[in-house]
Amino acid sequence: MVGGGTAGSEAAREAARGGCEVTLIDPQAGQEPSFRSWPDLLGTGSGAQPRSLASAPPSSDILLCRATFIAPGKVMTSDGLCVEADNIVLATGSRFERTLLASQQRDGVFVLDGASRYAELGWIMGGLDGVIVQGEGSRALQVAERLAKKVAHVSLFIDGWQHPPPSPPVWKVVQNVASRAGISFLKCPAAKVLGAGVLEAVVSGGRVLPCEALALVPRREPRTVQGTPSLGSAGGFLVDSTLRTSAPSTFAAGGCAELSQGCNRFILDLEASTSARIAGANASGRCFARRPMRAWGTTFFGLRWSCSESGSYADISAATSSVSTEAAPDSACTIVYDKRSGRVVSLETLEEADAAPPLPQSYLSYPATLRALAYGEVGGSSDISLVSDTARAGLEQWSRY
Repeated sequence: MVGGGTAGSEAAREAARGGCEVTLIDPQAGQEPSFRSWPDLLGTGSGAQPRSLASAPPSSDILLCRATFIAPGKVMTSDGLCVEADNIVLATGSRFERTLLASQQRDGVFVLDGASRYAELGWIMGGLDGVIVQGEGSRALQVAERLAKKVAHVSLFIDGWQHPPPSPPVWKVVQNVASRAGISFLKCPAAKVLGAGVLEAVVSGGRVLPCEALALVPRREPRTVQGTPSLGSAGGFLVDSTLRTSAPSTFAAGGCAELSQGCNRFILDLEASTSARIAGANASGRCFARRPMRAWGTTFFGLRWSCSESGSYADISAATSSVSTEAAPDSACTIVYDKRSGRVVSLETLEEADAAPPLPQSYLSYPATLRALAYGEVGGSSDISLVSDTARAGLEQWSRY
């Protein structure tokens, strides 16, 4: 196992269940909390626990070094070792894109590319009056939410999304909730920071905006290792539905793996645990395949935003339509469906986090149609719900095609 984060540890446990002796290669060995827990370091959560390789199988050998080259059956390491194995699972995760901003190297500018930077901002945020948050959509919203609880003025600019952005109805609700929390949205990104050694203001859209801190939230990209596995267009190790790479007896999972599925190619960073279990099981001689569906979800402002897409979404996107429902007080649903058959290919929900199911993938676990969703044939309930209401509106719309 190359990498000891969420994917590496999960793959190691699964391979051990299959009777394999596991060697896990990771230079950090529990020195940093899980990426998902970093916002809690801003002081509003219960705190983040450092990630640990203790969850790996007790029989695992753990090498505290970095993999430098991958070849069939061999891994070269930074300390000169050549580790041989029958099968290799690559779980090297992701790294942050480089953030470029004029004069950003000064006190008050926080590039949130590590747990220590989140913690540093958390230590001082109670004494700040104005903060600007800029960067990747879902994580920037989480950062702005936590800052708004202790900082008087928080401004937010979202410069892109790691994954497909919210539909317009969902995004409208998110903006309303964020505004009620005291967050204002900027129309232009910060182009330059001003101040004599310490941040005093940023230039945005030709305006000078006073602030005491600027939090930059970078996007992530796959972290790979040189060697024989082929890379995909997004920079990850290219894998098929069984998580096999182009190199013999080599698998990849999590944020370093790029799945090729029909016309779709996407990174599996939001499926770290699931993809790792498949890769670990197959590396131990079993045979599992990833289902042709992707799902993800995240929480901000007490709401859970969840999305599911069927594997054939890109293949029929030219022949699809969408229907949306906004429900009081803070919820919305968007369904994308095939105009020819009424088959649902994408489902997106925004609901209160305490009431929302973890993910809506159960609705798409079987070939779902508007009719099936409208009348409770899938999803486990025939009750009136946000999803069924939206599907019924879709049925009326679809009948007009």
